[in-house]
Amino acid sequence: MSIDLQKALKAPFAMQNWFLNVLIGGVIFLVPILNFAVLGYLVEYLLNFVKGKEELPGSASDNLSTNFITGAKNFAGLLIVSIVLGIVTILIITVSAILFSKLPIITTIITFVVEIIMSILLLFLIMNFSLDKKILSTIDVKRTMNLIKGHTDTTNFIVQIILLWLIYGVVTVLCIVLIIPIILVPFLSFTACISTYNLMGQYLQKSPYIIALKSRATGHKPQQQQQTQPPQQPQQ
Repeated sequence: MSIDLQKALKAPFAMQNWFLNVLIGGVIFLVPILNFAVLGYLVEYLLNFVKGKEELPGSASDNLSTNFITGAKNFAGLLIVSIVLGIVTILIITVSAILFSKLPIITTIITFVVEIIMSILLLFLIMNFSLDKKILSTIDVKRTMNLIKGHTDTTNFIVQIILLWLIYGVVTVLCIVLIIPIILVPFLSFTACISTYNLMGQYLQKSPYIIALKSRATGHKPQQQQQTQPPQQPQQ
């Protein structure tokens, strides 16, 4: 079963008392520093997928202190990675601006593509962090590659993520242009995060690396394709 964008779009509204939960999550999302708790809440959401569940872990206000600590660790790891990726991005954009100085549209396209790539890379690093909630896991590129290795839905996941961001981007722009619903933007951002993490959870759940870990934990070996051997000739 491939990554389901429709399921991700419905995820924020599939929980009980969704309006109240989105309202609470949006308010927490608005408060500086405290909004780390939203990051921790979303990490718990990813862990639910690893455990075979797809439900949101209650309300964003539940386990606020625990989620805050988890979110702060996640933010610290992402900050380190973002600084490194930011330097790489600046170098690429600078070089492209020099090479295509007479074609600024090319530089704009390159900038957009690089930023998309960097953003998606951060999503994979967040998945890795969610497995053990350690700061260094966020910068563990090797294990992150293990999550991707052998995954048949990687390209589909990237396409669905971009489509999801485009959908929420258009809705957000409409809110800003119409001015009156601009107050909805933080709550819309919270639902966008839930939808994004739902896609991430779907991807993580189907990772061969995760399936192998769960098989070892339960004492079962993952199924392997048996090699067919030619029949032996009967002895005369």
